[in-house]
Amino acid sequence: EGRYVRAVTQRFQDGVCGDSCVEFFVSPLPDSLAYFNFEVNCGGTMLLHHCRGPKGRAAGLSWVPVSGEDGKTITMAHTMPEIVEPEISEATIWTIEYHVPFALFEKYLGPMPGRAGAAWRANFYKCGDRTSHPHWGAWAPVDTQNPNFHVPESFQSIVFG
Repeated sequence: EGRYVRAVTQRFQDGVCGDSCVEFFVSPLPDSLAYFNFEVNCGGTMLLHHCRGPKGRAAGLSWVPVSGEDGKTITMAHTMPEIVEPEISEATIWTIEYHVPFALFEKYLGPMPGRAGAAWRANFYKCGDRTSHPHWGAWAPVDTQNPNFHVPESFQSIVFG
């Protein structure tokens, strides 16, 4: 449930973090700081990058946008319309669900170990940078002075059953 719900970004790979947005950063390889950056606004628009790690990111070398063709392999469901404008200030429940084929991860990372029991590192975020009440939140704490979710050292373990 959230207030100040807004979605105006409509194109794949456009910056959705200004809208009411949820983000999932995940590192499938246990000994790597490389990760995938999934960002989805409440209207179902996604930004998706493969990030090769924070050192390369600081040098401007690590952002690899996932292609539109690869993005189309992800199925998505959302409860809000694509555009939410004007902003909804009342308490509103909205959900996002998406399915990422395992093959997408393998395309960017190469062959992956077995899935059952696999432990990946990840963090989940909620933000709305350009709503009337900008806000940020994280599932696992991120120790930075300014809101910055690109800190794979802060990711926590998620285990597949």
